[in-house]
Amino acid sequence: MVRGFVGICLLATISEIFNYSDKVEVSNIIESKEFKQVQGCISNYEKQTPKHGTLIESFSIDDVEFTFSNYDVGPYFHGKLHKDNFIKNGQCVSIDYVLDGRKNKILKIVQLTKP
Repeated sequence: MVRGFVGICLLATISEIFNYSDKVEVSNIIESKEFKQVQGCISNYEKQTPKHGTLIESFSIDDVEFTFSNYDVGPYFHGKLHKDNFIKNGQCVSIDYVLDGRKNKILKIVQLTKP
């Protein structure tokens, strides 16, 4: 029983270390302004539900594509962070983002009024 408790505590500690590391990395990106920004109106918005409980959303602004899921975790914007459905075709936004691997990850998204 003690081993199980110690194991759970160890896993929780390791998880928190990785979460902290991710937050520090994003903080450094923001402070050094190593991110890109795109402003425009959302097009090609799609919602996919490949299996029950999973929601994948994707859209583009000009030629910049974004995809995220309600199962994504970490320091970037993901489906669990928005519930008001302001992300839709025609909605104008400003997005600060970074390229993480081959995906554009959203740091900040702000609704704009149409020009």
